[in-house]
Amino acid sequence: MPQGRDINESGPKSVSLVTIADDRTVHVEERFTSIAQFERVVIDLDGVADWRQTVTTVAATLEAAREAANSEHLVVRLSFTGRTPLAWQLRNDADLIKAEAEHRASVIGRTWIEKVEIQCTDLVSADRSNGDPLVELRELVGSEIIGSEAYHAALIDIG
Repeated sequence: MPQGRDINESGPKSVSLVTIADDRTVHVEERFTSIAQFERVVIDLDGVADWRQTVTTVAATLEAAREAANSEHLVVRLSFTGRTPLAWQLRNDADLIKAEAEHRASVIGRTWIEKVEIQCTDLVSADRSNGDPLVELRELVGSEIIGSEAYHAALIDIG
């Protein structure tokens, strides 16, 4: 019975063909069977401050992943990490960076973007000693208010 595959079953799938000769020598040969290979690919943007450099990094990382893949097609979940001043822009324009990645994947060929995860942190918010009241307010709202039960109850009442 055929089964579907997903990103949680990453890597190539294969079988081992074992041949036993008349002289009892054993030969094991690996044969790849998957048409599509799923991979989680991390793109480290630590210190990257330019959108063009981000797109260049995406393209280079996708090309390396495609070269390393053993299957005919590569399905990728991109995970952006690192401290970058582009963190907010990446989260805000996640659809744009996904479109850029999909375009680069189509240029490479036989490469597909399944999903994009943005896990970057802002350089400014990572440095808590800067004394900027807006940064402090954002951190306070993010850590104290949004996670509180009262906030979620108020959202339910509004909705």
